[in-house]
Amino acid sequence: MMSRLTPFRRLRCKQQGERGIALIMCIGFLALLSILGAFVLDVSNRDLKLSGQSRISDDIFFTADQAVEFSLTPNVYSNLTDVGDMADLTDTAFKEKFVPPGSSTDLYFGEVTYEGFGDTPANADKFDTTATAGKVYRYFHVFVEAGSTRPGVTERHFIDAQLAQAFPTVTNVPVTYASGQQAVAGSGGN
Repeated sequence: MMSRLTPFRRLRCKQQGERGIALIMCIGFLALLSILGAFVLDVSNRDLKLSGQSRISDDIFFTADQAVEFSLTPNVYSNLTDVGDMADLTDTAFKEKFVPPGSSTDLYFGEVTYEGFGDTPANADKFDTTATAGKVYRYFHVFVEAGSTRPGVTERHFIDAQLAQAFPTVTNVPVTYASGQQAVAGSGGN
């Protein structure tokens, strides 16, 4: 005996079968969205970690750069009068000028050596817009090493440079640099 289904019963059976397929499709779609969400979260976490590491690296470099800038202030160069004289930038009196207390970076090594005076450096006209006549150029070698004080961070930055500084041979003669800054020397000579 075969039972006959009325058209209404056939439609109802068909709808019940489709409901199961819709449920499977919804579960599959939610699984796909979950995988996509996990991927986006992982990429975001990696990006945050890299930007944090970049910030630490920038802080270390800025500490080293500030030490080099500080090395040519009167606090340092006024003590360097003879060729070979050296100043230790890790000395507390110096270091506190460019490494703030509680900083996450530190200067591990910093040394300025006076190399003497000499002729006008190459391309001096790019950096010193005043006449080079009547000036003495003093040369310094600067080497600094800065790193992080944070646990687990081993990154360090080194700067090794030879710097020239222009001094008028006559006192109180203003020097104008390409950056627009002016300076007046307190005393001439080497």
